[in-house]
Amino acid sequence: MKKILFVNGFSGGSTFSIIKDLNEMFVDMGYETYFFGREKRDMNFFKKTFFSSYSKIGYFFNRLQTYFFGNDGFLFGFAKIRTRFVLNTIKPDIIHLHNVHSSFLNIKEIFKYSKKHNVKVYWTLHDCWLCTGRCAYNFECKKTGYKCSNCKFLSFYPSSINRHSKHYFLEKKKLIENNNIIFISPSNWLKNFFELIHGKKCIVINNGIDTKIFHSKTTEKMFDCENKIVVGCAAYLLTEGKGLNDIIELGKQLDSNKYLLVAVGRKITKPLTENNILFLPRLNSKEEMANFYNSISVFLNPTLQDNFPTTHLEALACGTPVITYDVGGAGELIRNGYNGFKLKIHDIKGIVDALNDDFDKKMSDFRKNVDSSLYSKETMKNRYKELMI
Repeated sequence: MKKILFVNGFSGGSTFSIIKDLNEMFVDMGYETYFFGREKRDMNFFKKTFFSSYSKIGYFFNRLQTYFFGNDGFLFGFAKIRTRFVLNTIKPDIIHLHNVHSSFLNIKEIFKYSKKHNVKVYWTLHDCWLCTGRCAYNFECKKTGYKCSNCKFLSFYPSSINRHSKHYFLEKKKLIENNNIIFISPSNWLKNFFELIHGKKCIVINNGIDTKIFHSKTTEKMFDCENKIVVGCAAYLLTEGKGLNDIIELGKQLDSNKYLLVAVGRKITKPLTENNILFLPRLNSKEEMANFYNSISVFLNPTLQDNFPTTHLEALACGTPVITYDVGGAGELIRNGYNGFKLKIHDIKGIVDALNDDFDKKMSDFRKNVDSSLYSKETMKNRYKELMI
């Protein structure tokens, strides 16, 4: 029986949701599936799961390496030994890499193993990490690729005090030059960016969602706000990089008698109203998120950089238009005036103008005509099957 190993730092969020969908496909095909990640979680949908650290203390020591040396993805010591142990224990036939940052492994060990045992490696790129010396996203930094040096954005994830970022870009460059890897991107933007930096081919397979859950439906609304336009924002973790500061500023500018601004994903335990914004904790199920999209008038994603946001797929499938900044691949699905608007970064006035200009009336045709099958996980899974089998 063939074995596939999925590698991803986090055991949650949109990337992990994609891994779960692909895992389902491989299990149905008779594969044994395994997962290697950062911290221990109970997951019975894989045959076996492995983690770099089984306690917060273990992760803390891994994270210290990243902080002092800027070597996320290239950890030495226990993380390196652990990576080697996982590979030798599973003996996979296919390795499918996703996010290899998050302070949990040594990627060199993966490629040493794949070369020695002639194991296929597929790498789905969910951010810019492979194209920079350190950052998962380069945001507005112009020092990318060979220009990456003397980093001024040390607080960007994964944060570090080591400014010598070019060293690890060159390590990544050397690593992928000497190995046979099939690269996959969910967006055309990241495909083009990766090919420009590395000169290697990258295949586009758009992310997919469960359209049996995410679709337009009549449900009991989550918010009691008759005659108001409900503007909803959501992220796995609502941070500055996801536009938190712009959301707060928007809350000050919108008329609270006409609009309700709701933001999901803050680190809170119960709802909190602040700056004319209703903040909610992270919603823990797809069903809750589907209800959220069906309860709002428009989904707002003022992200400062993104690849191919799953939240856009989910909102559009539910018949909910999207307003986003046209950064990275965030605007690829958005057609101005049809299913939403894509604006320049930090254009809060543009958001206010779009909402004030008969927004609900403009978007009514989109809600009637939305075809959720365009965003289905079945389409995504079939593309991966054609590529990987």
